[in-house]
Amino acid sequence: MNLNYVSYFVEVAECKSISKAAEKLFLTPSALTISMKALEDEVGAKLLDRTHKGVTLTKHGEILYQDAKGLKEMALKWKNISLNKEARMEKIYLTTVPSISLSLLPKIVCDVTNRMPEIELHCKEAILTDINDLLFEKEIHYAICSYDCINRKQLEILAKNSGYCFEPIYDDHYKVFFRNTHPFSKLDFVSRENLNNYIGVTSSTKALYFSEVKQYYSSSSIYMENVMHHLYDIMHNDRYTVLPSIIEHSICMHDSIVAKPLKEPLNISFALLHPITEELSDAEKRFIKIVYESFDI
Repeated sequence: MNLNYVSYFVEVAECKSISKAAEKLFLTPSALTISMKALEDEVGAKLLDRTHKGVTLTKHGEILYQDAKGLKEMALKWKNISLNKEARMEKIYLTTVPSISLSLLPKIVCDVTNRMPEIELHCKEAILTDINDLLFEKEIHYAICSYDCINRKQLEILAKNSGYCFEPIYDDHYKVFFRNTHPFSKLDFVSRENLNNYIGVTSSTKALYFSEVKQYYSSSSIYMENVMHHLYDIMHNDRYTVLPSIIEHSICMHDSIVAKPLKEPLNISFALLHPITEELSDAEKRFIKIVYESFDI
């Protein structure tokens, strides 16, 4: 049974007029008349007697009205409960660098959904330069960003001046990813010399030189879909790419993909940024705990 029709029927019964009920329901009289005829067809009985003075309830209409009135009140009660729950739901806005979007963000979202059902989590991906702008404009609630020894101080100062706490949560390093038939697969480590001197088997070989890693990682080309493209690409071609090792820890690596450490380590770290407040709410504390646990890899 169409509950909208039942609600309309209650309004018609109480107004004793199709036109007055239609006005209150923001419907046309003809549309409401069609709805009432459809309800009568559903219950298999005539519910309304129509006269030039208005409408009256039939015997079957009186019976349905008593039940429908309670059903309408119950529907309004549940609607109010739902609206109150939505109003009480706390919203958390999380911005992450692309490598986290690819690797740990699905786990964070799943854990928050399961363990904090009262939280409405909104996620956004942004490269570090955009996160800096968002920090300056104070448009970030929480952010997971990447940094190295060179830009850490700058990021700490920017966070502090923007009213955000800077909390290091994970130290990582880069690895070289390539196909298991690649010449690098026989090496224990891949050196700067290996990367600079390597000549591909095919003319389409992509060489991402060690000296370009930092610039590449901070560019928009490393967005999630392109990272997946690079991983797919090296499975089918004699190519390689350089990514944080967190990628290896956090996604299902294909059997044909090998990851080797760099002989001259290039480190990268991740930090959680959140607004400076005198006291965090219980929800905020639980959310931060989930973020920290996600990096326990």
